[in-house]
Amino acid sequence: MKDVTETMTFTTEEIRRENIKSILRVDENLRWAAEQGLQLVALTDHAPAMKDTTCHAYFANLHVLPKELHGVRLLKGIELNILDFDGTIDMDEAVLQRLDLAIASLHMPCIKPGTKKENTKILQESRLLLPRRQTQLSN
Repeated sequence: MKDVTETMTFTTEEIRRENIKSILRVDENLRWAAEQGLQLVALTDHAPAMKDTTCHAYFANLHVLPKELHGVRLLKGIELNILDFDGTIDMDEAVLQRLDLAIASLHMPCIKPGTKKENTKILQESRLLLPRRQTQLSN
């Protein structure tokens, strides 16, 4: 097996059209990851504020996917959109608590460009940096 530090992050752009197709694609991706000797795969997609992306229900239902498949651990996550300079994000805390990871970014379709000071303030002062549930990565 490859070292766990060699991980891959998959977005689900192509697998969110229908639930059954999504599950089959996750199976296919994790099977491929196992064949490559990977131990861990992170599945993420843009949160709902991004145009033409997944809906709230998609993230609320990620818990139905297995934690491990084909010997590969599956981390379920979200690519959050920061919506304003107060650090508001586009997913509720209840869903975030059930996910393994969250990435937060400034995407121009979701927030107007800010100054370096404004952008830094968002990350330093918002709740995005509050400690979250820790996920054990070792076997």
